[in-house]
Parts: sequence; structure tokens; C-alpha cells
Amino acid sequence: MAVFGARQGSGVLLTDRPRVLLRGEAGAGKTTLLWWLAAHASARTLADDLADDLAALNGLAPFVVPLRTLRARGVTFPGPAELSSAAGLVIDTAPEGWAGRVLESGRALLLVDGLDEVPPEEREQAHTWLAQLLSRCPESRCVTTVRPLAVGPDWLRSEGFEELRPLPMRTP
Repeated sequence: MAVFGARQGSGVLLTDRPRVLLRGEAGAGKTTLLWWLAAHASARTLADDLADDLAALNGLAPFVVPLRTLRARGVTFPGPAELSSAAGLVIDTAPEGWAGRVLESGRALLLVDGLDEVPPEEREQAHTWLAQLLSRCPESRCVTTVRPLAVGPDWLRSEGFEELRPLPMRTP
């Protein structure tokens, strides 16, 4: 499992890994990183420099899937047609089939937040949902977050995920 932080930025680690399980404690910045990636990828403002090469993510269509929020709304695991509205942002309605086409073309950045928010008895269902969704879009990138003890260390390895752990945030 790789770690990242001040010495090795997120870009270095995410650029070479199309599927990442980000495992960290509450307050480690996992959700913040997902929303930051979504905002900057869609705005095409990710820097392309030697220190933090995230430019490969520029222009990808981010789909933020906040599992805790969805569960509070009574939604379990969204299909492709529901992905563009999963985060509850006020946006125009996507044309029919748009999300599926974006996923299948490899132009999606799937950001699944809070696998640990799924009750333990439903985590295998979450695994199946994510595996099936990603089987439709093998070229799309995916970052998902989880707290340290929620799932085993190899839980998503069969789907090509690599685990990363953020270093604790410190003031300089």
C-alpha cells in the first residue's frame, strides 16, 4: 500500500493508477480530495508539471457518488443513468444515455465516497455494484474512499484497484 502527502503528491500516485481505493481515517481529507479532483478535472485546471502531474485527468467528466448522502435519500447504488445526479448538484438534466456513453468511452472520473458508510451486511452488494459498473467502462478512472477497518486489504484488488493511504495532515 502506497502513502502520499507532502513528499509525494496525489498527482504522482493517481496518474499511473486508473483505480484507487483511498483508505484513511475520518478527517484525513479523503472526501475533500474527491471534490477537489471533480472540480479541477471538469474545469481543466489540473497542473501539468514535474511535481504533480494530474493533467491527464483534465476534461474527464466527474461523477461524484456520495454513498452516505444517497443512503439518507433512500437510494442504494446508482446505475449509469443516475450518476450525473447522485451528488445532488443543481445541474441541467443530462441527455438520455449520456452518462453511459461517457463511462464506456473512458472519459469518466468515477469518485465513490464512503464505502464505509454502507452497512457491513450490504458491503458485498456495494462491491458487486462497483464491479459491474466498472466492467461496463474498463477505461474510466475510479477513486473510492473507505476508512481503515471497513473492508479487507484486498477487497477491490480483483477489479484492479490499488490502495493508497494519505499521510496525516500537519501544519508546516
